[in-house]
Amino acid sequence: MRLVVCCLNYAPELISTGKYTTEMTRWFVARGHEVRMVTGYPYYPEWRLWPGWPVWRYSRSKDSGVDVIRCPLWVPRHVSGPRRILHFLTFAWSATPVLLWCALWKPDYIVSVAPTIAVAPPVLIAARLCGSRSLLHVQDLEVDAAAGLGMLGTPGIGMRAALRFQDWIIRRFDLVAAISAEMAARIVQKGAAATSVVLVPNWVTHGLLEERGDGAAYRSQFGVKDGETLVLYSGNLGVKQGLEVALEALAILAQRGQPAIKLVLCGEGAARSRLVDLAESLGLANVAFAPLQPAESLGELLRSADIHMVTQRSGAAGTSMPSKLGGILASGRPVVVSAEPSSGLSRTVHEADAGVVVAPNDPEALADALASLSLCADVREVLGESGRAWAQAHLDEEEILGRMEATLLEALA
Repeated sequence: MRLVVCCLNYAPELISTGKYTTEMTRWFVARGHEVRMVTGYPYYPEWRLWPGWPVWRYSRSKDSGVDVIRCPLWVPRHVSGPRRILHFLTFAWSATPVLLWCALWKPDYIVSVAPTIAVAPPVLIAARLCGSRSLLHVQDLEVDAAAGLGMLGTPGIGMRAALRFQDWIIRRFDLVAAISAEMAARIVQKGAAATSVVLVPNWVTHGLLEERGDGAAYRSQFGVKDGETLVLYSGNLGVKQGLEVALEALAILAQRGQPAIKLVLCGEGAARSRLVDLAESLGLANVAFAPLQPAESLGELLRSADIHMVTQRSGAAGTSMPSKLGGILASGRPVVVSAEPSSGLSRTVHEADAGVVVAPNDPEALADALASLSLCADVREVLGESGRAWAQAHLDEEEILGRMEATLLEALA
């Protein structure tokens, strides 16, 4: 097949949408397909353009056989709802002429990855012009998330219009791929034909599933003492995560004088400085912040933890699925999740029997879960191995992308 993929994020970005889009396009090229990747310049999750890139012009390069075309974009210095929208629109505007040019290549599919939904209209136009099939790969229902989390203020006429526009756009695509069953159900509720919606969960690379080890180097780097339990959060430090609840839970444990726990928040994001200030104001000496680690060290980093933690604010259920969960399960370590019971995150942890789920925005419940698991090494081992077995059975990269390839070929036939 010939594929054109349009996604705001791509390698060398390490996490979230960029990570999975990179792995997907490289996989398709390795299978003998031709892929043109239309993307921006790296900025995520720090929300600042990485040095050394020619930001204000187009560029073209090769990445493991993928033909990568980068488009200019504006990245706000301080992230807010309106600025985030303008950021998305600048990429959509600069990507439009490239997508129209790619239509002359006569691809079999033109793929739009959400976020951002802003680039979906030019993708649809390009697909219609050249007679290609269109695929929307939904990693995040960003407008639903913004509405549920109040990221754009009080819901009003503008928000309702944005939701209607998003839903109308979704219904225009020939195929829609969702990363969780909850997200797929939500997309069908928006009017997409059930037969056009396919489940493509975010996968775990085969190498990560096979790796073993104790992550001792990272435990030493983080200053974890003998007898301390390392609780690790690794990924985007953003608004949707609501990581304030984790710091409040640590403050509660400190007041109780309960088990020795070291919390490490490893990552970057729009909320990082606010979290650092909160940790200082709460007087938390057992909290450390670390930058994102290299992709090749991900397995060792994940295995350094005694307990992983994933938080999701109330209002995000069905709109997103934290991509970090697959790697956590593959690491063989248990996870404590703070999320709505109806979320795909909670369902997966229960289904895998891989950890403990508590209600979102409840620091008392989160503190209780962390304290309980920190005292029970045997329970942690059982939960970790259960999660690892589930990941091996359900999240293998070859199996998931193989099913996606078969779906695309079948639709063409």
